[in-house]
Amino acid sequence: MSKVIYSTAIFVLALAEASVTSDFDQALAEFRKLKEAGASQLRVLMENTDLRKCNTTDNFLSLLNEGYSIYGKLQASFDAGQQIFNSTHGEPTPQQVKEAAIAFLRSNLFGSNIQRLNQIFSTANKDLASLPRAAQDKVLSVANAFSGTAKKLNTLVTLFKTEAESDTTNM
Repeated sequence: MSKVIYSTAIFVLALAEASVTSDFDQALAEFRKLKEAGASQLRVLMENTDLRKCNTTDNFLSLLNEGYSIYGKLQASFDAGQQIFNSTHGEPTPQQVKEAAIAFLRSNLFGSNIQRLNQIFSTANKDLASLPRAAQDKVLSVANAFSGTAKKLNTLVTLFKTEAESDTTNM
């Protein structure tokens, strides 16, 4: 869990220090690493036979699976943004940066998907009371990592938008 949170923090800090276009490829690579780390934790959790004996756990795992599929949608949104930035040859003009940022942020994949992630974790956490304490700890460690990532992704979108607006007003 700490690796996922640490990777998320590095990812967000790297993006905060980056210009909108120059380090976007690096940010996408970091996101892919983070997504795979979350997937690895989810696989380990799903293979735990003690947890699979409980209906609540099955529900929780299906919610986490939905969360992971949302990460796939978020990655697709990153890929779309990357294509927009790669389509500007040479140094992009302020107008190109603004258009790319607006197209990227208007997709609304981020807002709606992050909102759904937060709903998933709220619902799932309510179901945990029926699990044995040891199982609760295992499930919560993964859930907290995923939930933390959702919050960091929200922060990332805000940073990206701020940086894009800053680049267009300063150029």
